[in-house]
Amino acid sequence: VGPATATFTASTAGLTGLTLEVDPPSFELARGASRTFEVTITRTGGAALDQYAGGQLMLTRGSDGKVVRVPVVVKPVGLAAPAQVGGNGGPITYGVTFGYAGAFTAS
Repeated sequence: VGPATATFTASTAGLTGLTLEVDPPSFELARGASRTFEVTITRTGGAALDQYAGGQLMLTRGSDGKVVRVPVVVKPVGLAAPAQVGGNGGPITYGVTFGYAGAFTAS
């Protein structure tokens, strides 16, 4: 980090058709300390499904503008669900994540 506490602000480059949000978007970090943050990536329509897209998460240090670059590669999918589920005859619950907004129908 440097000799003292520094403030870092998140931004992105690349990731066409995707938005990347960092929570918190700005944070302080002391020398030798570590920090966790949450990253949410959302497909905004331009990124092709089932194809990898790449870019960078950039953390810019406010005191001198130095940048830490974190490579980001994602593969947007239309639907993410377990490959197989099982049960004993009763109701089961499992997670399904959609890679888009709008209605879903199945037959």
